[in-house]
Amino acid sequence: MRRLKAGDLIVFYSPREVMGSGPVLQAFTAAGRILDEFPYEAEQSAGFCPYRRRTKFFKSRQAPVRPLLQELTFTQGNESWGLAFRRGAFRITADDFKKIAKAMSIKSEDLSSTFAPEK
Repeated sequence: MRRLKAGDLIVFYSPREVMGSGPVLQAFTAAGRILDEFPYEAEQSAGFCPYRRRTKFFKSRQAPVRPLLQELTFTQGNESWGLAFRRGAFRITADDFKKIAKAMSIKSEDLSSTFAPEK
């Protein structure tokens, strides 16, 4: 969370429908642009206060990961592609982000719009 800067693009991968359990999903489920410069702590439940970032989420649809496996540089030719996601947050190339965004039906003008951080 601390490595992200205002204006950075972020995409979320969900292995399952519910965190830690539930049916397998294996899809990119959300994408957005970071709006703030610093993370903040938010109480999610008693004793659990994860860090968050203010994010403008793009209008999108879920995109299954399997059709993209041979197109994305971080999964291409890797039978154990799921290991890449176990690292948590990691940097991907702009080209990979564009491929994921296209699969999620995110409008290209949303990605290329001029960014002005909110004050």
